[in-house]
Amino acid sequence: MSDNARRVLADLASACLLFVAGAAVGMILLVALFKLGVAGGIDILFYRGVVLCAIAFALTVALLTCAGRWTSHISLRDAIAAGALSLGLNLSVLVIAPVTVDRSVSVFILGHMAAHEGETFTAGQIETALRDIYFGDLKQVDRRVHEQLTSGNITRAGDGYVISPQGLAFVKWARRIGALFDVDPRLLQPRPTLQATPSKPRGAS
Repeated sequence: MSDNARRVLADLASACLLFVAGAAVGMILLVALFKLGVAGGIDILFYRGVVLCAIAFALTVALLTCAGRWTSHISLRDAIAAGALSLGLNLSVLVIAPVTVDRSVSVFILGHMAAHEGETFTAGQIETALRDIYFGDLKQVDRRVHEQLTSGNITRAGDGYVISPQGLAFVKWARRIGALFDVDPRLLQPRPTLQATPSKPRGAS
């Protein structure tokens, strides 16, 4: 193997090590920021997570830059690149893991069944648990309304709420995304389209 090839492989290995280290440091920092209660005043998990991902990115770049000064092997450009990779991974993990756990009805159903391990549930019993516990005791509708008010997707109108222009724009965007990835279109359609067509009596033409 030529010296140039060895040098290229050494540089590649060094870059991979740097990016792996950056990703690990960024994830550790993100978890630590959550556990330390940083930005705890933001009560929407996703928004808080985005803020903490940005902080973890800045800290990762700073730590790698300091390490570069000590070792003379990491440039500022390398530190920023590794931090950017870490940011992307942290955002992906945030959406896939904690946000899904926090918001998923499926996760609630599994958690409810796990709390009654060994019991058999009918679909009706699960529906009752959703109605009485998830939407009742845990007030998830109130929580979702608060989130959408905070996000600006709905606004108050007397004793109720109306969707805002921003909310309409979001729904249009969500429908396009749903169409690209084969999401059930009924979830984002107006209520009239959700109503099933009445079945005809037997023998009717």
